[in-house]
Amino acid sequence: MEEIALVLIIIILFGFVTCNDNSQVAIRSDQLGFDPSLEVIHLYEKQWPVGIAVSSTGRKFACFPAVLDELNTNNGSNNVYAVAELTDLYGETPYPNEEYNNPSGGAVDNSGPFPKTKGLSNNFLGVISLFIDIFDVLWVLDTGRVVSEGVTLDSSYGGPKLVSIDTNNDAVVDTYVFPTDVARPTSLFGNVRVDPFRRTAYISDSTPTRDNAIIVVDLRTGDSWRTLARDFSVRALPGFVAFVNGYPLYQVVTSPAGTPVGASFLTNGVDGVALSPEFETLYYVAPFGRTLYSVPTSLLRNPNTPATEIVAAVRSLGQIGVSADVTTDSNGVVYLGQNEQNVVQMYDPKTGFLVVVVDDTRINFVARFSLTANGSLYFNVNQFNRLPSIYSGEGPLGVDRRQTPYVLFKVDLPGNATKPDGS
Repeated sequence: MEEIALVLIIIILFGFVTCNDNSQVAIRSDQLGFDPSLEVIHLYEKQWPVGIAVSSTGRKFACFPAVLDELNTNNGSNNVYAVAELTDLYGETPYPNEEYNNPSGGAVDNSGPFPKTKGLSNNFLGVISLFIDIFDVLWVLDTGRVVSEGVTLDSSYGGPKLVSIDTNNDAVVDTYVFPTDVARPTSLFGNVRVDPFRRTAYISDSTPTRDNAIIVVDLRTGDSWRTLARDFSVRALPGFVAFVNGYPLYQVVTSPAGTPVGASFLTNGVDGVALSPEFETLYYVAPFGRTLYSVPTSLLRNPNTPATEIVAAVRSLGQIGVSADVTTDSNGVVYLGQNEQNVVQMYDPKTGFLVVVVDDTRINFVARFSLTANGSLYFNVNQFNRLPSIYSGEGPLGVDRRQTPYVLFKVDLPGNATKPDGS
């Protein structure tokens, strides 16, 4: 019996997990910790994912942002995709079709003195986040920027956009393009949430230039505006260093030619955004800070609300650890990653309590969440901390330390919770 127990311990230590089809797949993990309630749904072997969205019928969609990974940048001949439907444990199909995912000649405009990302409104370029509402409309957030030859290129008008797709017939419904004073050339749109009843979208601008804000879009008129611009609550903490898997996270600094020359603090601001079940409160977090904030959406929806009134209404809900995303369920509970402790946790606004939902060392960096009407929480784990643009404090700069597969996990929501329906 002792020999059998020893073998089981060794299997867990090396991160072998049992998938739905009972096959064993090696997934990168720390040395200790395993939660059998955590279900492996999809393994990404082809491209590096961030966003995930799951429909009421169980269709799953992921995005692969070229603004964070040059291997996702379309050069006109490499057949990469920005958005895909996940068809089985490994299968991925460009969505809504190949044409939308393949800009003619690639995503980079080399016609001027300096390369920049093309301003294409009918092609996906740098899709970084997805959200699916209760009507199964998929909202695709394209920040309109890509990495080319080690340099993150500026966007062009028409590239940054919000696209809605009816997943019931796979048809593009609307495309919202942002003016250049809302989506600036150096803006880095991070995440989106949509109130389908008030026809309003909320988008985070997490640009590392500290010009952070919450973008509000009136989906009836197409008008958009920046709120909480440069407020302390939407910016990264100065000098902040996160520790994931025991290693510090720094930003690799490159020369104008894209050559790694040093490292500095990560300064990306507000990224994760979420709406309360009745859509009256916006929750938000910056991935390089430790605080959860909230603000009433009624103030954000009015473009004439004085900035001082909005700032005065912001509430700090306390320290929640390092999280890149946030979402809410029908009970009003807020879910967050805790990337320094390999957990997904939940925060109850009624009590202020922070409780662990699942603790598993395969959870190295939670990228995005998606809730479903049948009470499941899906999330992508993507080794963001091991990107070539991130330095772990040792070894050479600019090295890609990721190891496939990246993973889509699922866990049941506690308390019979489901996806909020706005009621």
